[in-house]
Amino acid sequence: MKNTAYLPLERIINYDIIAVGEIMFKEYRKAKKYTQEQLAEITEVDTRTIQRIENGERKPSMDTFKKLVKALEIKDKDILEYIKKS
Repeated sequence: MKNTAYLPLERIINYDIIAVGEIMFKEYRKAKKYTQEQLAEITEVDTRTIQRIENGERKPSMDTFKKLVKALEIKDKDILEYIKKS
């Protein structure tokens, strides 16, 4: 039987990316006391793109998702826990 306790990041991303983007990224950004402009500078992602992701208007690309996760220091287990809650 296949162990489904651990999912690859790409599968997690495809599961519910909009909810993760609009809620989780915003929460982590605020916890780190970053403005959207500061996060944009750190990640080299346009400020308007970050605004659209946080507002659920845009789905981030895999590259953008990875940049945001790295900059905000979000762990895979945190993403999984968030998805399980929602």
